[in-house]
Amino acid sequence: MKSPANKILLISTFRHYFLGIAMALQDKQHAYHAIFIDQQYDDERNPLLAAAKALITPFKSVSCLPTRGKGLNKRAVRLRAFASIKETIDTLKPVEISTGNDRRLEFQYAMYYARLNLTGHTLGSYIEDGTGTYINVQCYSLKKHLADKYIDTPIKKLAYGLWYSRPAVLGAGKWIDRTYLTFPELVAPPVDKVPGVHLNADLYHSGDGQQIIEQLVKTMGFTLPKNQEEIVLLALPHHSIVKDMYGSVANFRKKIAELLKQEKNIYVKYHPRDLGDPYGLGDIATFLPTAVPAEIYFTTLNIKQVIGDISTAMMSAKWLKPNCHVSYIKTNSIYTKAASTLFGKMDIKEINL
Repeated sequence: MKSPANKILLISTFRHYFLGIAMALQDKQHAYHAIFIDQQYDDERNPLLAAAKALITPFKSVSCLPTRGKGLNKRAVRLRAFASIKETIDTLKPVEISTGNDRRLEFQYAMYYARLNLTGHTLGSYIEDGTGTYINVQCYSLKKHLADKYIDTPIKKLAYGLWYSRPAVLGAGKWIDRTYLTFPELVAPPVDKVPGVHLNADLYHSGDGQQIIEQLVKTMGFTLPKNQEEIVLLALPHHSIVKDMYGSVANFRKKIAELLKQEKNIYVKYHPRDLGDPYGLGDIATFLPTAVPAEIYFTTLNIKQVIGDISTAMMSAKWLKPNCHVSYIKTNSIYTKAASTLFGKMDIKEINL
């Protein structure tokens, strides 16, 4: 019997890994190979990578490129990564290579090498990277956009090759033929012109999907609450943007505390980089482990309502639990203004505090 053709997933974040599960479960005609890129560690200090290697399923193989270098060592590490990519492509002869960020050097080199050396047209695909796929994030920092375009891009072309290019919008680069999206009908221009595949959220609630998530949680050592009652989940933003959005941490805490007093059975998920209880909500809520990605909670807990800000978690909640009441706290910040129209189309309601 002929072996199935291979596809490669270049994974840099948990979201890419999580969406890759749906891609592999949805497409039984191909063998998927997960390759972690741009990782700081490739040992036990990287619990997701360690868990993915232990599970393998639903992928055919799981590996990691050389961990990211610093300073003068960065180019040498990337060249070693390119050598590994070359060997992998020569071996697997992939028909498709996917990434969550088509500006990544690893992805662009993989596409360049594959199309130069393999017979047939190797598809390049973009895995949705969150709200940035649906909002023009240039509005957040035009200065950074210009610096990347006119300074960073020429430097990378000189350092690595003329094959490198910088798409103005993620998912719209010259190497992209296809997109994998949670809300394909809402994708922003120019990505909306690229043929898209809808990722089916039901796969995570299927027998195979639940088994993979259960094993993933166990392998990563996460402890999830046993409470089977309907809960209200509050997903909090990183403290670095709280001042921009709410004026001050004290003002934010006051507003949140008033909101939560109106609800029962409240669980709070702080941002993974926030330690302890910086907003002092311990007297009115139960804390969830911050290191656990929100998508895990949306596929394991009995959640009736999600309240948050403008993060990708809001979008994930509506995708994975379409009947759940999802709402975001309205502010006058540039972040809220950019997301409000999109959230309205997703039936994510606004809350005025």
